Amino acid sequence: MLRNDADGVCPFRKGHACAVHADRPLVCRLYPLARRVEVDGEETFRQLLAEAGSEGRRGCEGTVAAFLHRQGAESFILIGERYSILFGRMLAVLARTEPAEADLLEHRRAALDASAAGDLGSIWLDIDATVAAYCAGRSLPVAAEVAALLEQHLAAVSVWLDSLEEGIINE
Repeated sequence: MLRNDADGVCPFRKGHACAVHADRPLVCRLYPLARRVEVDGEETFRQLLAEAGSEGRRGCEGTVAAFLHRQGAESFILIGERYSILFGRMLAVLARTEPAEADLLEHRRAALDASAAGDLGSIWLDIDATVAAYCAGRSLPVAAEVAALLEQHLAAVSVWLDSLEEGIINE
């Protein structure tokens, strides 16, 4: 789901066109379908109601797999699955850093906030800054293509989690 602007318009819409169509996010590639993945991994799709002003074609011909292929969605789904695994790893690492008390101790919170890309959320949400810092520290060029940039981000988050795990082990 994308957050619309105050007028309810997609932030990537310029006039009647998409300004990021070639690099559009998965949610746009899937539209007019919604994807759901159960805990057991079962994947289902359903058709969404048409958005007002949408010029997208709708219908029941073809298969979901063919539609996903035409939209270039497969690689984005795979990247999403990898992020999900990494997020689960992060939750496990953070659970091990939490003391018996309900709140994190101040020094541990400060250590987490000072790690890698600043505050805890920014390493996940500010992909550009996280990748820039990761690549600068390794004398690597920042990828220009979205899929390659996401690979670099996954690597950066993984390295960050490795450093957190190492800190836990050494405590």
